[in-house]
Amino acid sequence: GSGRRPSGPKAPKDLIVLGKQIIGTHIEQNAPGQVNLSDGNRTKIMALYEELRDKAFTADLFEPARKEIFLLMESNFFMKFYREEEKRNNVFSKLFGKYDVRGYELVVGHF
Repeated sequence: GSGRRPSGPKAPKDLIVLGKQIIGTHIEQNAPGQVNLSDGNRTKIMALYEELRDKAFTADLFEPARKEIFLLMESNFFMKFYREEEKRNNVFSKLFGKYDVRGYELVVGHF
């Protein structure tokens, strides 16, 4: 398949409004709250929007971007937090025992 979405009925108005806000605030180059997305995800979202306009706004349009941002947050911020808290009070050693951060990954992996 070409990866293009079929042209169908327009998205519900509230989804369109929210989608435009997300693009204008977080996705477009130089947006005021631009998020750190890979060029591939940013380009894909913008290309779909430019081609399909309001029809591009489906429930899953931003899903790859959401996954990328959450992975980035977890990898960048959690490990920094983990190291700082572990130095201060051994909180993760107390919580996860001999498993340290792997214990966190085991627990979180089940949710």
